Order: sequence, then structure tokens, then C-alpha cells
Amino acid sequence: MKKVLSIVGALVVLGVGVFLYQQYFGESNQGYPNKPKVVEDSKRIRTFIDETDEGLDIYYLIKKEDGTDLRVDNVYYYDVVAPDYANENFIRFRDDKQEFVGLYNDKGVVVIPPTYSALSKVHNGMLYGLKDAVKDNIGRNGDRHSVLLGGTTVLLNTKGEVLIEDMDTPNVSLDMFSLKLTDEPILESYYKSYKGVNGKYYNFVELEKYFEDFVKNDFLPSTMDNKWEKYLADKVITDIEIKNENVGDYMRYTKDEMLQTQKHKIVKAFNLATDTNEELRKLVYNVNDWVASVDEEVIEEKDKSVYMNEIGEWREAEFPIFELNIKEVHERQTRSNHFEFYRNKKGEMTLFKITIRANYY
Repeated sequence: MKKVLSIVGALVVLGVGVFLYQQYFGESNQGYPNKPKVVEDSKRIRTFIDETDEGLDIYYLIKKEDGTDLRVDNVYYYDVVAPDYANENFIRFRDDKQEFVGLYNDKGVVVIPPTYSALSKVHNGMLYGLKDAVKDNIGRNGDRHSVLLGGTTVLLNTKGEVLIEDMDTPNVSLDMFSLKLTDEPILESYYKSYKGVNGKYYNFVELEKYFEDFVKNDFLPSTMDNKWEKYLADKVITDIEIKNENVGDYMRYTKDEMLQTQKHKIVKAFNLATDTNEELRKLVYNVNDWVASVDEEVIEEKDKSVYMNEIGEWREAEFPIFELNIKEVHERQTRSNHFEFYRNKKGEMTLFKITIRANYY
């Protein structure tokens, strides 16, 4: 075990008309495809950040069909100084005035002209497009930054064709790889259905509802007789709060250490979650789709190329990350116990991190 100091902080994302950052989709309606296809990188699109005497030179090079490189200087930034990288062999770019966004394929062809206020990354051959949004600045003084307000979100394919004309479902995470095309909407509890321009219904799994269903019907029942241990990652990280005067001091345990010496503290959280007196606790289900990642030490070296892309980012669309927060409630106070999962390459849930507040009320 080792002592770790937890730095507590918060990242607040503000916006109106928020759209999701989520090649292959078909019309099969058999079951939920838990094993998404990871599209192999053609390595024809490269993002460069070069240091020069004048500062940073940031650009793309895209290998065209004749073998020459197309240099693209109208780079799309998904954060202040974070340039875009290829996803499913497509990359976003800005127009000359840096106002609108378009999409290149891996042969240097503009497949979606820069006419959108924003575009998401490509996942399962589809992407979100935000149009007619208004740019505004929020914050104060030096903390001011731009946001997009309003507008309409559509679903596109990589030819730029509109599949669904109105996808405005703010703050809802959909599994793009779960798509089922049907004549009528699917009525299962964790599906979200949209009518496409072709008259068909595009049905996607709503990840938060899917996770809630898993917790209630699979995970929590498994805690009654220790079957929950089958969900543990081999290198699961467990942080247990230390009972001292400092807020945010934790001791970190390996899987074996946790099961041998700290298991009773984990079980105490489970007992709280399954207590029939719901006033004692609150269960919160989250999808971590903003800068989502799993600690590299949890993943076997041989699997890192599966779960992470070429620049070391977690493939959150293919392998979504979830969090169950078991909150102990005492009057107006709460204490949080976190259980973090990811959907693995077999389509099953893996519990990879546990954080327990030891000082119960």
C-alpha cells in the first residue's frame, strides 16, 4: 500500500445547446453489439506541433492518393491550444476566418465543407454537427473564454449527408456503436430513438440509463454474496480515506491488499446502497465522457493499443467509462464513495477504481 494525497477540484462545463462528442454502422437489429469495431488508423493524417523562433507551428499533413502531402494550416482546436487528431481516419479543420468547421478524409479530400459552427469526432461513421450557433464570451477578466450558444444539432455521415435533422438532447451520452435502424422506435428503457430523414428510426443506447440498469440488476445484487469481485480489474486501484485531521488524505491498496484488509469498508458502502431506507443514501450514475481516461497502470501493456489511440487517449466512445457514486446522506450533508467502471473489449463491465470515504456519519 502507499499513501496518496488527493487534490480535490472541479471542472465546470457551461453551454447552451450542448452536443455530444461521440466506420461502420449497419442495419442489424439483433441484440446490443457490446463489442464495437475499432477502426484501424491508416496513418495518413498526422498532426504536427513544431517549435520555431516565432513560436509554435501547428498543422496537419495528409497523404494524398498521388503520394504527396497536403499541408493544412487551418487547424481545429478542441481546447485552447489542443489541436485535433484523426479519428476513424477523418480530421476536423477550420475555415480561413476560423469561424466554421469542416472535415477532411485521409486522402486530403474535404468531405464536409466548413459550414458548421462545430463538429464532433467521427464515431461509427457518424458525427454531430452544430449549425447556426452564436459565439459568446463568458467568464471574467483573464478567465474569459468562448462558448457556442443555441443552434441546432444534426447527425451526419462522413459524406456530409444529414441522417437526423434534430439531435438536440443536451447532456445525454449515446453509444454510437449501438445503433439499430427500425421502422418503429425501440421502447426498451435505455434506448433513445430519433426519426431519420429516411423515415427510419435511429435507436441508440443511452449510456447513463444503461449503466443504471447494470448497477440495479447486476452489480448491486452481486454484492449480496461476494460475486461482485468478478468485476474487479486485476490491477484495480482502491483509495481509502485516512482518519486524520486532513481532508483528502488516502491510502492506496492493491487488489490483494484491499480484499485481505479493507474489504469490510467496501462492503459497508454496498450495504448502504442496498439499504431499504433510501433516506440514508443517494445513488448517482455518471458517464465520464469529458476527458475520460483509465489509469494506465490498470491496463495490461498488451491491451493498451486496444483501449488507447495513437496519442495515448482513451477510446471513450468504444469503451465508455462509468461511475457509481454511493452517497451517504446525513441531514444536509453527504459523503461520496466512488466506483468507476469501463466496458471492456469483451463488452463486459470492469471495476477499475474504488474510492471510499472512511469517516461515515
